[in-house]
Amino acid sequence: MISPEPSPVRTSAAARRRQILHAARDAWLEEGSVSLRMEDIAGRARVSKGTLYNHFESKEDLLLAVVEDRLQLGSEIVEMAVGTAIEPRLALARTVEGLIQVIGFQATTAPVVYQAWAVVAGDLELTRRLHEALGAFFRQWAASARSTLEAGQASGAFRSDVEIEPFVQSLLALVSGFIFRGVFEPEATQPEVLRAAFDALLASSLLPPNDLPPGEPR
Repeated sequence: MISPEPSPVRTSAAARRRQILHAARDAWLEEGSVSLRMEDIAGRARVSKGTLYNHFESKEDLLLAVVEDRLQLGSEIVEMAVGTAIEPRLALARTVEGLIQVIGFQATTAPVVYQAWAVVAGDLELTRRLHEALGAFFRQWAASARSTLEAGQASGAFRSDVEIEPFVQSLLALVSGFIFRGVFEPEATQPEVLRAAFDALLASSLLPPNDLPPGEPR
């Protein structure tokens, strides 16, 4: 069955929503959330205030939507990096490359997440929504890494004595730590720095001894 073409109205609405999200993200990064008003964001996005409220019911709702959008983009980047790779080492290498890209751009927009925490602190439902968005981001690629590690151990590509869950948690800590550090120390999230950190974790914990580079402890 052939899917119907999206209507021009729907496409336009999606494009407008994206336009608003981009404008809001830039506004929060440049001005912060305290004095920023919805009409200011509408002006940046070049839409009417009514159009803005058609998409987002409040400033808090819009701020959370910005966070969710960036996290979704991060998940998509990792998925695209992995692609159709099946061989465990290649899949894990591509996952790492995707995460390196994600850390770079998430670090630049992490202040929006911190502002979101402050803005929604008094609202249990909004706080739950923020926590769910952040948790879903990490759970998604962690599950992919977990499956890759299991396949790699089964095939002999990775050490069988390594406990998968602690290793995945180490990856989570590495990613979240670099995202936080990149807010105040951008040079720490340069691709070569990130790649060296990931390589050190993989080489020291995951690769069989006979696959380590010459001179590495066995």
